[in-house]
Amino acid sequence: MKKLFLIAVPVIIAVLFSCKESIDEKVTETPAKFEVAKVKHLLLDEDISVQDIKRQVGRNITTSFLNKKRVSIYPDKGKNNYYGVYYFTSDNEGDRGVIGALVVYDSVNPYVYDKLTDEFTEICLFEKGISLYNNKVSIGMPVKDVINYMGEDYIKLGDSLLCYNQTDKKAFFKIKDSLVAALRIGVYREDVTTDSIFKHSFNSSNQ
Repeated sequence: MKKLFLIAVPVIIAVLFSCKESIDEKVTETPAKFEVAKVKHLLLDEDISVQDIKRQVGRNITTSFLNKKRVSIYPDKGKNNYYGVYYFTSDNEGDRGVIGALVVYDSVNPYVYDKLTDEFTEICLFEKGISLYNNKVSIGMPVKDVINYMGEDYIKLGDSLLCYNQTDKKAFFKIKDSLVAALRIGVYREDVTTDSIFKHSFNSSNQ
């Protein structure tokens, strides 16, 4: 009996280790997987760099201040509502037309162009030549890229206008032949309506 016991003990131990190794192998081969839902980062959440736009434009620019009625769609900054607009012109010698406009706020040096105190407020582009968000957004980009970068949570007005709306930011893309023909992105008062924004054009004669 003692001899049989001595033989049985190693066999039992060997079986137990064999089972443990089998279990360990299964655990190693099938680790637990936890999938974390990824929140897609949209470009409208990012800031637009005024300095980057200035670098692209160079000196093809004219400046002006906006009147009280025109700035009513932008956030109220208090007594010093120094909202100015930069009009960009083309590099083409044969066509010096305006290709876009940039509205900025500056309570520090509102009369100086070469400064770092401009705060982005609104931009309108209707010709090629300027890009936004590190070259991701520009005139001529496919509408599918707009939806990829800006998201699918847009409102379509008519046949050609895509509108994105956040609490204080809005973006408008005019589409023609599946490409962006014009765009407008800005920071507005929370209570401003889309109709109110469209009433204020970027024509230099209508400030």
